[in-house]
Amino acid sequence: MGAGFAKYAGYDDPVIEINLTPNRPDCAGVHGIARDLAAAGLGTLRAPNTMPVPATAPSPIKITLDFPAGNKACPFFVGRVIRNIQNRPSPAWLQQRLQAIGLRPISALVDITNFMTFDMMRPLHVFDAKKLTGNLWLRAAKGGEKLSALNGKDYTLEPGMTVIGDDSGVISLGGIMGGVTTSCDENTTDVVIESACFDPIRTARTGRALQINSDARYRFERGIDPAFTVPGMEMATRLFLELCGTPNSIVHQVEIAGQVPSTNRTITLDTAKTARYTGVEVSPEAQEKILKSLGFTVKSEGKILKVVPPSWRPDIDGAADLVEEIVRVKGYEHIVATSLPRPQTAVTAAIDLQDQRAHAARRALASQVIRMASTAILCPP
Repeated sequence: MGAGFAKYAGYDDPVIEINLTPNRPDCAGVHGIARDLAAAGLGTLRAPNTMPVPATAPSPIKITLDFPAGNKACPFFVGRVIRNIQNRPSPAWLQQRLQAIGLRPISALVDITNFMTFDMMRPLHVFDAKKLTGNLWLRAAKGGEKLSALNGKDYTLEPGMTVIGDDSGVISLGGIMGGVTTSCDENTTDVVIESACFDPIRTARTGRALQINSDARYRFERGIDPAFTVPGMEMATRLFLELCGTPNSIVHQVEIAGQVPSTNRTITLDTAKTARYTGVEVSPEAQEKILKSLGFTVKSEGKILKVVPPSWRPDIDGAADLVEEIVRVKGYEHIVATSLPRPQTAVTAAIDLQDQRAHAARRALASQVIRMASTAILCPP
C-alpha cells in the first residue's frame, strides 16, 4: 500500500498558527513559546548555543550613536564584521522551515536573519561590508532624506525617525527595514551584522507614518529582549560560519555602542494573593517553582516572594501579573465558575419590569416603521 503524498513530499510536518496579544512579545519567537510549554510540563526547553565565537581580528569599523542625552531611540547597538564568506543557498532544513511559515528562501545570509527573527525573536540585519563607505552612525533623521528600501519602494524620511548611515548618507531605517544600496547578493563576501535595540514607540510611529510593515517592526514595537542582543549576535555568527563560512573566513571582534538597557525591578508577592485573586489554591512552594520555570528570579521569605522578572518579560509590572502567570501555568480549568449574587428586591424587580416594557415598546415601534415602509413601497400614492 502506498504512502500518503504529504508524507512523500515532506509536507507532513504540522504547522501551528498562534495569535499573540501585544503584551507577550517574548512569544513572537518559537523559543519563547517553547519556554512556556516547558514550564507547563510539555517537554524540556533546549538552551541555544550563545557561547562567544572567538574573534581573530579587531573590528575594522566604528559605530556612533548620535542622539541627545537620555534619548532611548537606540540605546544599544552591536556590530560585527565577517570576511571571506560565500553567500550560497540555504540548506534544505532551513528552507523548509521558512517555507512552512510562508517565507521565501532567498540566500543563506538573508535566511539566517529571518530564522533568528522567528526562532529566537531576535531581529538582525546584514550589510554588504564592501558597499559601505566609512563607519556607521545612528541618529534622528533630519527630514527630507531619501531611502530606497529593500521592499522596492522609495521613502522620504520625516524628522525624528531613527536612521542608520555611513559617509554616503542614510542606508537603513532602524528597526524596520534596510536599504538597497548596502544589500547583500550572491556576490557578497564580507558582511556587517547588526544586532540592536530600538525604541518601541518610535519604531511604531515610523512604521505607521511610512506605511511599512516588516517582521522586524512587529517585534521591535512590542519590545525585544535587550539582554539577548550580544548572545543573539554570537548565535548568528555561529550560523553564518556554519552555512556560509570558508577556510579563509575571518571573524572580527564585536563593536559595541551604548549599553544594554536595564530591566531590573523587584516585585513583592504575597502568595496568599493567588487564592484571594483567583480562588485557586497553590502552595507557596509551587508558586515559586512555576515562576522559576518561566525564567523569573525568586527569593523566598516564607510566604512572601521577592521576584525579579526576566529581561524578556516587559509586561510584568506588579503582583497581579505574577498571580496571572502562576494561574496560567497551573491551568485556568482550576478556576471554579461562580455566579454573582443577584438579590430580587423590590427595586431590582421594578427595574427589570421597566427594561422589559422598554424593550417591548422598541420592538413594537420598529415593527410599525417596517410595516409602514413596506406599504409605501408596494402601494405608492
